[in-house]
Amino acid sequence: MTGRTKITAGLLIFAVLGGVAWSFAHSREPDPAYLGKPLSYWVGRYGIEWEKPNAAVRRAGTNAIPLLLRLMRANDSPLTTSVMELADHQRLIKVHFQSAETRHYRAACGFEALGRGGESAVPELLRIYNLNLSAASQDRICESLVAIGSNAPGSISALARATTNSYRGLELDALRVLSRMRDRPDEVVPALTKCLAVADTWIQAEAVVGLRNFGPQAKAAIPQLLELRDTKSRDMTPLVEDALKRIDPAAAANAGIH
Repeated sequence: MTGRTKITAGLLIFAVLGGVAWSFAHSREPDPAYLGKPLSYWVGRYGIEWEKPNAAVRRAGTNAIPLLLRLMRANDSPLTTSVMELADHQRLIKVHFQSAETRHYRAACGFEALGRGGESAVPELLRIYNLNLSAASQDRICESLVAIGSNAPGSISALARATTNSYRGLELDALRVLSRMRDRPDEVVPALTKCLAVADTWIQAEAVVGLRNFGPQAKAAIPQLLELRDTKSRDMTPLVEDALKRIDPAAAANAGIH
C-alpha cells in the first residue's frame, strides 16, 4: 500500500468511525450508569463478560430497551463494510469496529437479561424482524422473543414465516418460540403442523416436540403425526409416538401405540 493510498484509507476510516461516533454521541436514549460507567459500555462488554453487563441491564430495566433496540436495528452499509475490509489491510489506524452482527448479538444478550421486563419492546422487535436485515438479525430477534416470552400481536405470523426460512438456525429458533406460546393453539398448532412436511429431520423433530407440548390442544395434527411415524426412520418413531400419547391417548392406542 503506497503512502498516498494509506492516507486515503486513513481518511475514509476516520470519516466512517467519526459518523458512527457522532450517531452514538447524539442519540437521545437513556444511558444510565452502573458502577460508574454508562449502560452502553456494559452492553459492549457482552462476549467478554456477562455478570456485570447483565446486572447493568437489569438495573436499568425498561430504560435499557431503547439502546438494545438501536443495536438490533444496526445494519452495515456497503460503504461501511468496504471501509472495514480496507481497515483490515492497513496499519495506519488501529480500528475497533463493532459489526452489525456483533451489535445484534449484544442486543439479544441484553434482552435475555431483561426477560419479561422487555415485553414493551416486542412490537418494535417484530418491526425490525420484518425489515429482513439478515438471517442472523432475525435469529437474534427470535432469541430475544424466547427470553421475553411474550405473545404480542403479530409475533406468531412473523415466527411462522421464519419456520420456512432457508437458514436452519432461524427455523429452529422460531419453532422453539412458537412452542412456548401455549395460549394461542389455534394459530400456533397449524404453523407447527406444516413443519412436519419439510425434508429436514431436525425441523420435523422440533415441530413434533412443539406439538407434544400443546397436548390435547394439538389434536388437529394427529393425521400428520401418524403419517410421519409411518414414513420416517425408527429414530423418529419414539418421539412421534410419545407426542401422540400426550395429545390423544385414545387415538394413540387405536394406532397400536402403547
